[in-house]
Amino acid sequence: MRLKILNYAWHVGHQYELHRLPHDFFLLTGEGFRRWNFKSRPLRPNVSFRQAATIGDGRAFDLAILHFDEEVLEPSPSMPYPFRPLLERLRAPIIAICHGPAPFRPVEDDGEPRPVVIDEEKRRAIVALVGERALVVTNSRQAGRDWRFPRSRTIWHGLDPEEYPSTTYERKALTIVNSLRRKPVYQGYRLYRQVTADLPCDYLGKDPAREFRAVTPAGAGSPWRLPWNAAGFLFGRNDEARVAGRWRRRIAEGYALDRFRAYRDLIARYSIYLNPTRCSPMPRSRLEALFCGLALVTTRHHDVDSWLEDGVTGFCTDDAPTLRERLRALCDDPGLCRKLGRAGQEMARERFHIRHYLAGWTEAIDEVLGSRR
Repeated sequence: MRLKILNYAWHVGHQYELHRLPHDFFLLTGEGFRRWNFKSRPLRPNVSFRQAATIGDGRAFDLAILHFDEEVLEPSPSMPYPFRPLLERLRAPIIAICHGPAPFRPVEDDGEPRPVVIDEEKRRAIVALVGERALVVTNSRQAGRDWRFPRSRTIWHGLDPEEYPSTTYERKALTIVNSLRRKPVYQGYRLYRQVTADLPCDYLGKDPAREFRAVTPAGAGSPWRLPWNAAGFLFGRNDEARVAGRWRRRIAEGYALDRFRAYRDLIARYSIYLNPTRCSPMPRSRLEALFCGLALVTTRHHDVDSWLEDGVTGFCTDDAPTLRERLRALCDDPGLCRKLGRAGQEMARERFHIRHYLAGWTEAIDEVLGSRR
């Protein structure tokens, strides 16, 4: 049965895979909602936009998939956060994707592996907010155990191996983090600084270029850039305007595909991927690097021990000197780098294949809709 599913732009990389499901997705737009980031991922043909003011209580839809994280009680005023209003308003069945770890108490970010202590007051408040209203999907088993939602399941990320080219080994090491500074403990800011000092590690993210060896995907030469800019100027830059009509949607698709291709090609120029994150449940960029065959050096949080064999399919430790030693060894030994990268790639392309992810989501949807029949 083909379902009508309400959704809204949030973690676009995650949603790009979620929208592979054989259903029709309606992304909510309007005041209080984020825009789809066409610079990150294209919009699939089964996805369209719908003004939030027109849906009422959502009973006309089969399901709503909402997004939240550990900041749901006190979201940043600079970023739209529609989870709570929709949770209260909608009368359709709900699955809520929790993209973050359980909230934790402030920890001094001095690079030492100090224990992260869950803030029980905040955790209980968020769990009570969701209650039995939604089935919660977490991105890691550790997140599921830490949160302890009454109804939850874990679905690991999945990718399509055909979309990720194998590395050309042109460059040494790469790290991709949205912002190390904004969440220094969560993302491992000081650990990254300690591990990469004087080593050839490039950084893709939003932190200042003067602080790190910043790189960007090559997107300036895209033949779709001029049509994209012209369409925005002539017809508007909101989501509905971007995809109104066959030609504008084709322009948006071409532009987004080129940007996504440039991003993957950038990853595939590197030999090593360093993941310094401490609290991020299953970072997507780490998985993308594995799919491209980069040798992985990572902290060992959020299920790493469940799928990575240290020294065989990658290196994992929380000790900064050891992480640095492993990173340096791979920089100095191309043979070891290729051996570790190929083993990690073979493991990842099977364990995190998109078919497992879609099967998990099919089961979750059946569980929610079956419980209401």
